[in-house]
Amino acid sequence: MIDSIFKILFNLITNNKFQKIFFAVSFIGIFVLMYLLNRFYPLFADDWNYSFVWGSDAVRVEGICDIIKSQYNHYFTWGGRVVTHFIAQSLLLLDPVWHDVINALAFVIFIYVIYRISNYNCKANFFILILIFLFVWFFQPAFGATLLWITGSSNYLWGTLLILIFVFPYYSFYRNPDYRPEGFIACLCIFLIGIVAGWTNENMSVASIFLIFLFCIIYKKRGKLPAWAIYGLIGVCIGCILLLVAPGNYVRLENARESFKEPDISFFDLSLMFSHYVRYILPLIVLYIILFFVVKKLSDNSEKKKIIFVSFIFVLTSHVAFFAMIAAPQFPIRALFGI
Repeated sequence: MIDSIFKILFNLITNNKFQKIFFAVSFIGIFVLMYLLNRFYPLFADDWNYSFVWGSDAVRVEGICDIIKSQYNHYFTWGGRVVTHFIAQSLLLLDPVWHDVINALAFVIFIYVIYRISNYNCKANFFILILIFLFVWFFQPAFGATLLWITGSSNYLWGTLLILIFVFPYYSFYRNPDYRPEGFIACLCIFLIGIVAGWTNENMSVASIFLIFLFCIIYKKRGKLPAWAIYGLIGVCIGCILLLVAPGNYVRLENARESFKEPDISFFDLSLMFSHYVRYILPLIVLYIILFFVVKKLSDNSEKKKIIFVSFIFVLTSHVAFFAMIAAPQFPIRALFGI
């Protein structure tokens, strides 16, 4: 009797129609949860600074023109993250209800893009969706600071989302050589999105260039390196350069050096990096290695090999993003988000 009930339940939840229903319900549930968490999370710290025009004396941001002026000042006096801080100031310009809705929606899209990469070209599978959500929920070391805090979410959630959206066509072309966005419009779009993605977050931008470059090498070896892939690589490089050469970065670095002796900063960074790696990254690497050998042993077809190989590329890219933090004067745990 019990076996029959379990069999019925199993057939029910694995049925494609019910999978789609559970999938939709799961998305709605995740959105509602994230919206409520956003509503209960207060504005604080940099949220107040970015509610005003940067570099002006208590001038409240009241429109897009104010945000553009603010980011111009910010670029030359504090940092190069124009894209993410533009998003932050745009959200803070809205009524709190709306910026909570939009921030929760950004998280849902973030989960969905990861799902599309993980479950590429397969039937709807709400188990994978829930698994991704749980991994983000339990393994992000600074959940509130990167997903609920408006300034933090703009820098990390939104920044990583933009990068994943940019990476997705490259991943799609790797998995499916028939995926062919062609023509001038496709090249222009991927070029512009590349600039935006590269202009988000320093260590993640460097890692994005590494990832896209690897994809281009793979395409070249296949004998198919499409024009849009090259334009996207150029775009992300331009965005990264605009981010890194911002005069405000060096003003901020000089302020940090005045607060600490340079040798102390170097020692602090290396010891902290080791601590972050062991505590937050190593458990995931161990899990990845175990699953790597399990999947490799269970299946040995060519498609599975492609998936295993690209998973290794993503893990390698995460390490590039991690070690790029050596160049930063500080390494807060929220910077582990994209990694």
